Amino acid sequence: MADFILFNEGAPRLLDSGFSGASACVFDLCTKKVSEYTAATKYSERAAATGTGYTQKTQTAPAASGGSKTFSEIEWSTGSATNWPSNCASVCLSIEGKLVAAWNLQAGGAARAMNAASTTEKFTPTFTIA
Repeated sequence: MADFILFNEGAPRLLDSGFSGASACVFDLCTKKVSEYTAATKYSERAAATGTGYTQKTQTAPAASGGSKTFSEIEWSTGSATNWPSNCASVCLSIEGKLVAAWNLQAGGAARAMNAASTTEKFTPTFTIA
C-alpha cells in the first residue's frame, strides 16, 4: 500500500515549476488515508480536520538537497480542545487551492486520534526526486 499520492489537480504545478512562484504551501491534517484518495481527488474532497483552534500550516517550498525536498517539521496541537477528529490519517499539501499531494501520517494509513486535550502531532513532509 502506498503512503504517498500526487493529485492531478496540483501535480502539474509541482512537476512544471517545482513550486516556483507559489504563494504558500498549505498543509492540512485530514481524515482520509492515502488509499482512500484517487489522483482525481479535488481540494474540496480532502476531508480536512476541524476543531477548536485547528489551523492549516503554511510554509514556503524548500530548496532541493540530496535528491529531495524536505519541508520543516509541522506541528498541530489540540491545546485544551477535545473536538478534533479521532481519525486523522494523512497530511494534504495544496497550493493556491489546488490539491498537490498527500502523505499517510503512519505507514499503512493508521489513524491518529486527535480528540483529546494536549495532543500533538508532528510531521515532516518530504518529496524524493527520482
